[in-house]
Amino acid sequence: MLWGFDSWLYDWLANHNATGPPGSMIFITVVSICLSLITATVTKVLIDVKKVRRNTEQIKKWSKQRAEAIKKADKKLFIKVKRKEKYIQRLQREMMGMQFKPMLVFMLPFILIFILLRHVFGSDIVVHLPFHMIFDLGGEVEDLPGSDRTITGMHFIGWYIMSSFALGSLIQKTLGARRGLGGLGGMAR
Repeated sequence: MLWGFDSWLYDWLANHNATGPPGSMIFITVVSICLSLITATVTKVLIDVKKVRRNTEQIKKWSKQRAEAIKKADKKLFIKVKRKEKYIQRLQREMMGMQFKPMLVFMLPFILIFILLRHVFGSDIVVHLPFHMIFDLGGEVEDLPGSDRTITGMHFIGWYIMSSFALGSLIQKTLGARRGLGGLGGMAR
């Protein structure tokens, strides 16, 4: 399907015992770490983090003043806040534009990587968790052979999301690429 690359990757993973747990879990975790590192590095290069922090502080201060003006019905403060509204809106648009830069760079490569992983792992279980998830990330509850206990088996996308959220934030913080803009961390943030 993908010019034979999916078959090659599956064969390579099969030769390294990584088409099922625990090898598949390790492989997807490594993919998550690599994508998070690349995303954090490019984000740090494309976004002026200091400027974002300054803008965020200005917006927070303005929002606090606005809320205070409304709460106290202080007309003088409200007029002062209203004068600065267009400037704050410009800062918000600028920050949104900065946030989209990395997303535009990564959108197509991420889609291709996930299509590839979907072809390789399909709906196979890639990790067995010894606990039940309180939210559904594409897992299946299975009986533990020889026991009355059950385990949760997860598909690749669920495991990628868990490992990406867990490790992506740490990687961004370590590299100083936290933007204060929200988003999907290694998938983004």
